[in-house]
Amino acid sequence: MGEQNVDNRNNLLNDRANDENKQPDRCILEEDQVLYSLVENLKLEILKRVKISDHTINLVLTAFFSGLHLLLEDLPGMGKTTLAKTLVSCIDNTADQTFLFRRIQFTADLLPYDIIGTEIFVKEKNDFIFKSGPVFAGVLLADELNRGNPKVQSALLEAMGENQVTVSNKTYKLHDLFFVIATQNPIEIEGTFPLPRSSLDRFGLSISLGYPSEEQQKDILKNNLLKFNPDSINKVIKLADIEKIRKRVDSVYIDSKLIDVINEAGILSRASKEFYPGFSVRALLHLLNASKAYAFVSRGASFVTDDDLKKVFIPVVSHRLYNKFDRTELTSFLDEILSKKYWQNKDN
Repeated sequence: MGEQNVDNRNNLLNDRANDENKQPDRCILEEDQVLYSLVENLKLEILKRVKISDHTINLVLTAFFSGLHLLLEDLPGMGKTTLAKTLVSCIDNTADQTFLFRRIQFTADLLPYDIIGTEIFVKEKNDFIFKSGPVFAGVLLADELNRGNPKVQSALLEAMGENQVTVSNKTYKLHDLFFVIATQNPIEIEGTFPLPRSSLDRFGLSISLGYPSEEQQKDILKNNLLKFNPDSINKVIKLADIEKIRKRVDSVYIDSKLIDVINEAGILSRASKEFYPGFSVRALLHLLNASKAYAFVSRGASFVTDDDLKKVFIPVVSHRLYNKFDRTELTSFLDEILSKKYWQNKDN
């Protein structure tokens, strides 16, 4: 049965790749090729400074170009800040200099207005003026988010969910491309305020950069890459390009049978005690959008395959579950649904 499923899957991929009238594996429109080349240039520029795998950089840019916020669960000194700074430094923000990098080091004594800003009274104008906080940025690094108290966490999560903040009954919009990279130390728990699952559900993907390979680590030591110099980084993409790529990602085709797979994953997760509390509707939407983004970011494809879905499945769902699962368990869960809903029914 397993071999038959693999054969069915391979046949499906071959059929689609050979059918030029349907969705090709590579983008064929000239505009798509231009946009994908920008994504590739961005990858290469980031990888000059941050030594991570191709799959990891694809996941980071999947989050960025799908507008899904990213959670990094890593030890200190793994390159999280360098990654965020490098991403912003690669972007030409000449047209809008409010698109900046900001970093917040979360601590227990931090207050909500330290993040979102506050109104101050100006005597000369006899009025209150809003002084914006660091959340008004293009890319925000929320370092050690779980060290902030629940009120501060909630302030950031509201901004992430609504793309705006409210101060004194006045609403202030954040940048249209607002993107959060939050970090947590998975080992140290003393003095922390663990985020509830409902809050973690706000993050589209959760990944770990991990330790570099032996060669990558040698390169870091040889070139002293921790000394960050933004002037040494090329501006390879404009804000207008990012907006175009996000729109293109949103229009990437996904087969109705893969939508059935995502839907079934949600239903089965809620019926299982192991996967308590199950995947929320938001989680399923994140899975859908991440699959589309990964297809375009990783290879410039105009449609989603089951491989794209599998590549983003664990990063999208793992942080939303109470129980800890290894990759094999989660992959097997998805494979069973793919076998039932997709591979065996490709001709239906």
